[in-house]
Amino acid sequence: MNAVAYAKRFRRVAVISMLVVGVGAAALTFLRIIPHHGAVPFVALALGVVPIVGFAMTKKPICDRCGGGMKIRSGFPNLVYECRQCKDVVDTGLHSDY
Repeated sequence: MNAVAYAKRFRRVAVISMLVVGVGAAALTFLRIIPHHGAVPFVALALGVVPIVGFAMTKKPICDRCGGGMKIRSGFPNLVYECRQCKDVVDTGLHSDY
């Protein structure tokens, strides 16, 4: 998966994961299926991070030019990836702050 597709898919996985777990925890608390407790948001946050970490561990961005691994070169204001082997730079055009 190239760097642009990786960044877009990573963001999509993160947003969907956090929304599903957050809305699910709020709905279960509202319906009194789980008790209203101060730890519920923290547990929801911990459960929402699991798919994000799983995606980051199993998928890696790959350079289009040489097939090597990519690393983040710059994270502000745009996500920029750099190949570890051929030093090719790819600007994803995605802002890192939202």
